[in-house]
Amino acid sequence: AVYAVLTGSLGPKETSGAAAETEGTFTVTKVDTLQSKNRFNACLPWEFWCHGTEPFWGIQISEAEGGIFFKNMAYETGTHYAWAAPQTDGNSFWIYETSVAPGSKERLKIAIKKEKCTDGMSDIEYNYSVEVTNGKETLRGCAMRGGEPAKRE
Repeated sequence: AVYAVLTGSLGPKETSGAAAETEGTFTVTKVDTLQSKNRFNACLPWEFWCHGTEPFWGIQISEAEGGIFFKNMAYETGTHYAWAAPQTDGNSFWIYETSVAPGSKERLKIAIKKEKCTDGMSDIEYNYSVEVTNGKETLRGCAMRGGEPAKRE
């Protein structure tokens, strides 16, 4: 997924074909911004954005997008798991357990706790820690909760 800022114009509404179901065809004349979706530019709400180092990995948890998105930057791979509601007390812990995703052999278990966390790479202190179990591998890192002020690195 990407975040894009485009310049263009909206053409007239079509009368036939799939385009007839839209308000018109948008013709792009300039790409102003094109970047990977991240916690600072996501257009849809998200519950948590998690990340860790050594190895570098990231998880976006978004009910609005219907999924839990895991990315392993070391292997340049990503997996989309179906949305799974967490076990939670609503304020200090959340446990997400996924089903096995297509093309994957393992389920994810994501345990998020409200406690101070640093990622070891920056001077930023996060409000949440996270532990991810993926088969026999356990990853640890920090998390940001959607709707709370986002700290930039």
